[in-house]
Amino acid sequence: MNKHPNTKITQAGISDDLHKLTSVDDEFPVHIFPDLLQRVARDYARATGAPLCFLGGAMLTIAGVALGNTAKLTFGNYAASGVIFLCVIGRRGTGKTHPIDFILKPIKEMDRIKWRAYKQELIDWKKELIHNPKSKQPEPIQPKLSITTDCTPEALISLHENNPKSLLIHRDELSGLVASFDQYSKGGESQKYLQIWNGSAISVARKGSGMTRIDSPHISILGGIQPEILPKLAEKSRISDGFLDRFLFCYPESCIAQPDSMEVVNCTAWSDCISKIYEITPVQDEVTGEITHIPIRLSAEAQVILSEYNEVLRGMINNTISDLENPTGGICAKLRIYLYRFALILQAIRYGCGESHQFLEVDAESAKAAVHLAEYFLNTALKVHSNLSAKMKKSFDISKVHRLISNGKTYREIVGMTGLSIGTITNYSKQKP
Repeated sequence: MNKHPNTKITQAGISDDLHKLTSVDDEFPVHIFPDLLQRVARDYARATGAPLCFLGGAMLTIAGVALGNTAKLTFGNYAASGVIFLCVIGRRGTGKTHPIDFILKPIKEMDRIKWRAYKQELIDWKKELIHNPKSKQPEPIQPKLSITTDCTPEALISLHENNPKSLLIHRDELSGLVASFDQYSKGGESQKYLQIWNGSAISVARKGSGMTRIDSPHISILGGIQPEILPKLAEKSRISDGFLDRFLFCYPESCIAQPDSMEVVNCTAWSDCISKIYEITPVQDEVTGEITHIPIRLSAEAQVILSEYNEVLRGMINNTISDLENPTGGICAKLRIYLYRFALILQAIRYGCGESHQFLEVDAESAKAAVHLAEYFLNTALKVHSNLSAKMKKSFDISKVHRLISNGKTYREIVGMTGLSIGTITNYSKQKP
């Protein structure tokens, strides 16, 4: 990993170093990754023109999926998992899908191999039944797949039951995910995803088969959305209930369609990293035989770094607590939790790339990198809320103009009532409210 100048941490010099860490620009901090992964991301971005943030954000999410319930970072009375809700933002046709698919390759290949083996076992089992109808050979068990692209809430729980390690919901367009909320039940879907993000146990009542329960859900979300339909994510009180604040956003300044590239980017280092993380073995109780997560701790230096930045976020929450229109508090509240999730995932990534030879403790290097990520995602979340505010105000103004026109008001009267120009009112009158 590239080292920053003057970032040697001592107990006495934490505050000065933290100030340097939080003074970052709006670019995705790809330098937080090991050199091997930086090269993969930069090579793909150079060859295809894809924004680095799409690649970096997807790497973070997929590494969390590979780790799953195998390990959790314990600090005080809390435990952080590797669950990430990530949304990349770009206009239609500008290439959001390809960089995400590139980073998904290792997990997709694992799923493909498992499914192919299962299908062959199923064929062989059916053949055996034909030749030997009295065979007592059990039907092959469906494989533990990690990715789903579309499923009902009940099917989602069934998939997670089958693979309790982790599950990824991958949607090209996240607007489709939120559009499906409450399709199967009234008012419960958004709340269910809040529970999933929190890591709270999920109980679902099924017709015919009774109740099912997942004590420690580990379901991440990865997908994209177009800037113009961002308000879809905020509909039906999804800002006030904290749903939107649980998403991390990759929102590049420039995202344009790129020419075709014949260059094939080598992703072996990334695949090897994910394989090594995926193969980390959870803890098994010697007496009960119960499988449980590995408790990862913080080093003394890492604890100081994360605690200090946590205080920065807490201060931002308290400074805006009386301003109901300011989204900063809600964003920072979730980033206080994401901060520790980042540290856990980054330690796993460094272990997967051989940069760190242990995965029992989060060290200062991973903690500093987690601060960089928190700063980046704070900036992009504020950018999203600014975008939403402008779009929602415009939508409100269009509706108001239509209402005043229907009440018989002239354009000049509407100018006096709204402060909008004649040209704007004329334009709004032609748009659907």
